[in-house]
Amino acid sequence: MSLAGTLVTHNAEVLGGLRLIKKKRQTTPAIYASSTTNMDLRLATSPVGSPEMGMINAAVAFMAQYYSLPSWVAGA
Repeated sequence: MSLAGTLVTHNAEVLGGLRLIKKKRQTTPAIYASSTTNMDLRLATSPVGSPEMGMINAAVAFMAQYYSLPSWVAGA
């Protein structure tokens, strides 16, 4: 349960979904999107606006830039 592990899992999910979309129709527009955040295990909540969420969002934006895709991230 680390930020790097979260990013690796998220990236695999997004790329898998994009592959399925492009397999069906090559011209379908795609976006690299995320609403990933960390989890407060003590309170069982997802603290939106936490520093960790900002770090994940920055990494997601970087990954979208790496793949030359438009990006969208949720959060504060």
